[in-house]
Amino acid sequence: MAKAKVQSNSTSKRIIYAVLALFTFVLYANSIPNDYALDDAIVIHKNRFVIQGFEGIPKIFKYDTFTGFFGEEKQLVAGGRYRPLSLVTFAIENQLFGEKGKDTAGNSAFVGNPQVSHFFNVLLYALTGIVLFQILQRLFPGIEDKKIWWSIPFIASILFLAHPIHTEAIANIKGRDEIMTTLGALLALKYSLDFFDTEKKKYLLFSGLSLFLGLLSKENAITFLAVVPFTLYFFRDTSWRKMVVSFMPLLGAAVLFLAIRYAVIGFPTGGLGDELMNNPYLEMDTGQKYATIFYTLLLYIKLLFIPHPLTFDYYPYHIPIVELSDWRFIVSLGVYIAMGVFALVKLKQKSVYSYAIIFFLATLSIVSNLFFPIGVFMNERFVYISSIAWCLVVAHFMVKDLPKWISDPRTHQKALKYGLGIIVLLFSIKTITRNPVWENDFSLFQNDVKISQNSAKGNVTAGGSLQEAADAERDPQKQKQMYKQSIQYLERAIEIYPNYVDAMLLLGNGYFKYNQDLDNTLKYYFMILERNPYNPNALRNLRVVFNSAGNTQQKIESYKRANSLFTGHNNNLNRVSAEFDLKREIGLVYGKELNNLDSSIAYLEEALSLALLKNDLLQSHNADLKPADANAIRGELFQTYKDLGVAYGMNGAYEKALEVMLTAERMNPSDQQLMTNIAQTYRQLGDIEKANEYFQKAR
Repeated sequence: MAKAKVQSNSTSKRIIYAVLALFTFVLYANSIPNDYALDDAIVIHKNRFVIQGFEGIPKIFKYDTFTGFFGEEKQLVAGGRYRPLSLVTFAIENQLFGEKGKDTAGNSAFVGNPQVSHFFNVLLYALTGIVLFQILQRLFPGIEDKKIWWSIPFIASILFLAHPIHTEAIANIKGRDEIMTTLGALLALKYSLDFFDTEKKKYLLFSGLSLFLGLLSKENAITFLAVVPFTLYFFRDTSWRKMVVSFMPLLGAAVLFLAIRYAVIGFPTGGLGDELMNNPYLEMDTGQKYATIFYTLLLYIKLLFIPHPLTFDYYPYHIPIVELSDWRFIVSLGVYIAMGVFALVKLKQKSVYSYAIIFFLATLSIVSNLFFPIGVFMNERFVYISSIAWCLVVAHFMVKDLPKWISDPRTHQKALKYGLGIIVLLFSIKTITRNPVWENDFSLFQNDVKISQNSAKGNVTAGGSLQEAADAERDPQKQKQMYKQSIQYLERAIEIYPNYVDAMLLLGNGYFKYNQDLDNTLKYYFMILERNPYNPNALRNLRVVFNSAGNTQQKIESYKRANSLFTGHNNNLNRVSAEFDLKREIGLVYGKELNNLDSSIAYLEEALSLALLKNDLLQSHNADLKPADANAIRGELFQTYKDLGVAYGMNGAYEKALEVMLTAERMNPSDQQLMTNIAQTYRQLGDIEKANEYFQKAR
């Protein structure tokens, strides 16, 4: 009989696992055909380490998470980011399923396969739901097979899988770090329970390894250093020896991860960025900062109960600045104080609600902004792991507390079925309809800007993506309307955040594309240059618009105005690059368009000095990170020598012309025009033999 019972229970579990997995794929099947969106470029298809496949994996572990995208180590957000494991899975997917193509530097690489990545996100999510069910079965045992479908473990697991607040983590491929850190943390809890119940030491190894892998996915798993002991305290008879023993591998995993993280990216400085999109509290005083933080914490609770509307964009100022006197802060503070007091009062009674509150607060703490900045007000994915507490509360209320209000078992069963059915149905509809919004950047940005109307970033991303779509539009009338709408979004972004450089650049582009309005185009480019004279994008776009429209006088006046903004002599690579580009451009305008050779030579000589300095600075950087830069600077240096040689020759300084052109020849002896110029210079100097030699080379 016992054996038959075990077999029945095992069969029931397999059926439940299958139901949970099938339910997950029903919810997220329409996310699998989606393309890349949002930050997927940073971690997948434009990350130079990831697109190298297996070859790039050592570099993924070696550098900050953003390095493979930017080509150099940048701590864009406080503390840096070291989350290699999800990137490793993307590299493996690229190697196995990606098609061979070229990266942005023209090197052979794997171009990704977003559908495969979406599939694995859904699969990992289904696995998370199954592991959650397994843990809850251990915490709430003694359920007969026929009642398991209406038990706390099953209801909580179904609610977790259906909750629409998870769409950001699942439908956005980059959200895999959330899935994997949660899966690792839950497995660490599961194996800790296994050890506590069986005292088999292998489970200690499994728990430590699971937490370590979770931490390599994202730092959030570290909160389970608190969650695991509290879980053992609440749901097992206290054995302090076992608790200490079970805690040690978790602590060891955390220490090992932090040591590796420190070795790779250093100790977190806690420094705040000076750009609003990376430091949303930049324009607030201390009171406003903490009042606004508590308001976001209230919004998390609201979204758990009512997950509408959803948006990827909680940047300034979709979340408004809140004062300490604001009712939203007062209510939020009151709610969280009440939750904390309740959890403490019910602690000794080991109330499930007390446990759920502690779980929620512990896992939310790391993304709350209360203890250290995370670079954004809030995000739906940040409450991914904490939502388990909400699911447990709702399931426990339905199964255990609802009968206290509805004494009749049949009525309670109907209320449970209908109540759960309505919640799951509404959640499922919201999830399924939200998934297509994540189809690609354009779909996401155009949809969510209507929700986050007061977000500067939302308006910029909507305006920028609309410009890109308009560039490809063949209907002139439709294209013009798209550019016009883009300008409206971007002007709204500037209205929200007057110092938003990205918005200024796109506005300049937009006005030029819309009706070649040079006055407004230059207005926004110079708004950028007055803040940062070395901004390469604004300087580059100046050249682009003047090559398409504008007269020579307007061009030279604008270039000189930009040149006048350069101050100081710091040997910053960005400064040197920007000043080189501009001075070379001014030299060419003076020579080619104004025939003012003296001025042309003066600017080209300065440009040459800057090109040589740029080359020296570049050599001091890690060439492994930017393999194309050496060729680029060599090309710039060659062209500057060549241009300067032409200017010297046209000005009659043939000796100087020959000197610089022969230097250029050593860099590129196969340039036909250069060989012709050298030949003509030798002829001017009376060396006919050399002239004929170089004419022959040119032929």
